[in-house]
Amino acid sequence: MPVCLAGKEKLNTMLADVVGEISIKQKLIDELESSQKRLRAMRAHYEEKLCTLANKIRETETERDKVLANLGQFSTFDTVPCAFLVAITVFIGLYCIRGGRN
Repeated sequence: MPVCLAGKEKLNTMLADVVGEISIKQKLIDELESSQKRLRAMRAHYEEKLCTLANKIRETETERDKVLANLGQFSTFDTVPCAFLVAITVFIGLYCIRGGRN
């Protein structure tokens, strides 16, 4: 049974519409894949930066702990001479300001 000419034209139009829709959807899929690739690259970059910063923080904390430990090793005998020198310096300064020996 032959298909009439109007039916063929309608089928060709429908086929062209389907091909157009497929083409649009393929472009959308390509854009989505491209976006996902960029997202993965950005995520890897920021995770690397995050690890670098976390390591830097750990190093700084370790350095801080070492400095605090070193400060804790000083006994009061170590700080007494320093306080004594400060007191003597202040006394000498006041002595000089008041005019020395009277």
